[in-house]
Amino acid sequence: MRQKGMLFFGVLMVGLLAGTLAVAVADEKDAREMQALKAAKVSLTEAIAQAQDAAQGVAVSAELDDEEAVPVYLVEVVSGGRDYEVRVDPGTGKVLDKRLDPEDDDDGDHDKVERD
Repeated sequence: MRQKGMLFFGVLMVGLLAGTLAVAVADEKDAREMQALKAAKVSLTEAIAQAQDAAQGVAVSAELDDEEAVPVYLVEVVSGGRDYEVRVDPGTGKVLDKRLDPEDDDDGDHDKVERD
């Protein structure tokens, strides 16, 4: 009985440590995202408007992608029945490029539609 109690306690501690580590990683990512948002001179709303103009469509999702060396806004825009991924510079609001969404890219070569 005592061994079962020790085993349960050990498993419980491992679970708590794993949960704490997951929260710490999530907090670090959140802190990085907040820092990137604070540094942005262009709001997400402005980036969405720029992306919609560039793709001549309606935005269906948008986020600040800080996984790359330089953060960018990624805006998914639907236009003419096709999905486009539009990248917008958070410092200038300039549309960096727009590409067909991989699911809408018939030949799979991630066509770059336009670069301003």
